[in-house]
Amino acid sequence: MSFLTAVGGGVTRDIMINQVPSVLISDFYGSIALIVALLLSALHFLDLLNTITVLTVGFIAITIRLVAYKQQWHLPKIGD
Repeated sequence: MSFLTAVGGGVTRDIMINQVPSVLISDFYGSIALIVALLLSALHFLDLLNTITVLTVGFIAITIRLVAYKQQWHLPKIGD
Protein backbone atom coordinates (compact mmCIF):
# COMPACT_ATOMS: atom_id res chain seq x y z
CA MET A 1 0.00 0.00 0.00
CA SER A 2 2.82 2.42 0.78
CA PHE A 3 4.31 1.96 -2.67
CA LEU A 4 0.97 2.65 -4.33
CA THR A 5 0.40 5.70 -2.16
CA ALA A 6 3.92 7.01 -2.70
CA VAL A 7 3.99 6.83 -6.47
CA GLY A 8 0.47 6.04 -7.67
CA GLY A 9 -0.52 9.57 -8.61
CA GLY A 10 2.57 10.22 -10.71
CA VAL A 11 2.30 6.89 -12.47
CA THR A 12 -1.37 7.50 -13.24
CA ARG A 13 -0.57 10.96 -14.61
CA ASP A 14 2.25 9.64 -16.82
CA ILE A 15 0.11 6.81 -18.17
CA MET A 16 -2.73 9.22 -18.96
CA ILE A 17 -0.38 11.39 -21.03
CA ASN A 18 1.09 8.29 -22.71
CA GLN A 19 4.59 8.43 -21.21
CA VAL A 20 6.70 5.86 -19.42
CA PRO A 21 6.13 6.49 -15.69
CA SER A 22 8.92 8.74 -14.45
CA VAL A 23 9.26 6.76 -11.24
CA LEU A 24 10.50 3.82 -13.33
CA ILE A 25 13.16 5.75 -15.21
CA SER A 26 14.32 8.85 -13.39
CA ASP A 27 14.41 8.39 -9.64
CA PHE A 28 15.25 5.66 -7.23
CA TYR A 29 12.65 6.09 -4.48
CA GLY A 30 9.99 3.95 -6.16
CA SER A 31 12.42 1.08 -6.47
CA ILE A 32 13.36 1.39 -2.81
CA ALA A 33 9.69 1.33 -1.80
CA LEU A 34 9.21 -1.82 -3.87
CA ILE A 35 12.29 -3.45 -2.30
CA VAL A 36 10.99 -2.62 1.18
CA ALA A 37 7.58 -4.07 0.36
CA LEU A 38 9.18 -7.28 -0.91
CA LEU A 39 11.42 -7.56 2.17
CA LEU A 40 8.49 -7.04 4.54
CA SER A 41 6.40 -9.57 2.62
CA ALA A 42 9.21 -12.12 2.81
CA LEU A 43 9.64 -11.53 6.54
CA HIS A 44 5.90 -11.94 7.05
CA PHE A 45 5.88 -15.15 5.00
CA LEU A 46 8.78 -16.53 7.07
CA ASP A 47 7.02 -15.42 10.29
CA LEU A 48 9.97 -13.21 11.21
CA LEU A 49 8.10 -9.92 11.22
CA ASN A 50 8.58 -8.07 14.51
CA THR A 51 9.58 -4.62 15.71
CA ILE A 52 13.31 -5.22 15.31
CA THR A 53 13.07 -6.54 11.75
CA VAL A 54 10.72 -3.73 10.69
CA LEU A 55 13.09 -1.12 12.13
CA THR A 56 16.03 -2.85 10.43
CA VAL A 57 14.27 -2.80 7.05
CA GLY A 58 13.41 0.87 7.60
CA PHE A 59 17.02 1.68 8.44
CA ILE A 60 18.18 -0.19 5.34
CA ALA A 61 15.70 1.72 3.17
CA ILE A 62 16.79 5.09 4.55
CA THR A 63 20.44 4.18 4.13
CA ILE A 64 19.96 3.07 0.52
CA ARG A 65 18.04 6.26 -0.28
CA LEU A 66 20.68 8.50 1.29
CA VAL A 67 23.51 6.70 -0.51
CA ALA A 68 21.57 6.86 -3.79
CA TYR A 69 21.02 10.59 -3.33
CA LYS A 70 24.64 11.26 -2.37
CA GLN A 71 26.04 9.15 -5.24
CA GLN A 72 23.38 10.47 -7.66
CA TRP A 73 22.15 7.01 -8.59
CA HIS A 74 19.39 6.87 -11.19
CA LEU A 75 17.69 4.04 -12.97
CA PRO A 76 18.85 3.51 -16.55
CA LYS A 77 16.74 5.24 -19.17
CA ILE A 78 14.99 3.14 -21.80
CA GLY A 79 16.80 3.36 -25.13
CA ASP A 80 20.20 4.34 -23.67
